[in-house]
Amino acid sequence: MISCVLAYAIVPSQYLNEVMLSGAAGASGMAYALTCKGSPLELLDLRLNIIGNEGVIDLCSALASSDCPKELILAGCGFTEEAAIKVGQMLQQNTTLQALDVSNNCLGEVSPSLVKKA
Repeated sequence: MISCVLAYAIVPSQYLNEVMLSGAAGASGMAYALTCKGSPLELLDLRLNIIGNEGVIDLCSALASSDCPKELILAGCGFTEEAAIKVGQMLQQNTTLQALDVSNNCLGEVSPSLVKKA
């Protein structure tokens, strides 16, 4: 329910260009909002939101074909190598993302090489 409300609040806004969430909520709603064309969102800061692998994978699916945001902060979101692989795949498709922070997650040994390739 919260994710739907979040998505509906973000999509029609012409003036909202930055979202910062506190606590674990809304990853799937945020993913939906990111699929809507014309969103002016430039910064998505989910730092310290424990959205885990599922939330990051949902976001990556949406971001693969999205033209926003330009900066994505996923520091300390509680995801592992499984989601990091999806982040690497998303980076290969997304042409507008300019900055990404995935620090303080359990990314394992393979993830840095995946991100480097992208």
